[in-house]
Amino acid sequence: MKRLFIAIPFQTEDHFRKEWNAIKNLLSIDNIKWIPEENLHITLKFLGETADEQIPDICEIIDHTFKNQKSELIHWNKIGIFGSHYKPRVIWLGCKEEDLLRNMYDRLKTNLESAGFEYDRQNFVPHISLARLKKPVDKYRISQITEKYHNFELQTQLIKEVVLMESILKPNGAEYQILHCSNFS
Repeated sequence: MKRLFIAIPFQTEDHFRKEWNAIKNLLSIDNIKWIPEENLHITLKFLGETADEQIPDICEIIDHTFKNQKSELIHWNKIGIFGSHYKPRVIWLGCKEEDLLRNMYDRLKTNLESAGFEYDRQNFVPHISLARLKKPVDKYRISQITEKYHNFELQTQLIKEVVLMESILKPNGAEYQILHCSNFS
């Protein structure tokens, strides 16, 4: 059994890294767990514990779903939160091209469900998780960040692949390993 998810990788650039560090400095408190830079990604589907025998089928579904997918430019332009401003749980990075990512998600969801894989019933919100918050934080600082970075070009990225990732849980956090990569045209 492997703990798996399907994702679009995210490669950070200098401008984003600079702004992300500024956000970290503004929120430099102990109860925020920042996602390591090398683990940033857009989750299209969390599969969870999956039998090794199912991996070839999943890879085939990914390849079939995205065989005609063109590489697309994504504009990462906002910081948001999941939870309320009084009790935020996740700080995330969002983009202008939500419809494009929702379309990719919908196609993958349809193909996985047709093959017998269960899918979440939650609404898909295209995002990259940047941090998880365990305890209440200063809501004024959170508001400052979400207001400043509401329509603020943080990074553009050419998305050109979808990957099947294994999440290996370690005492100091998850480690990700790419098991399969489906490149766009």
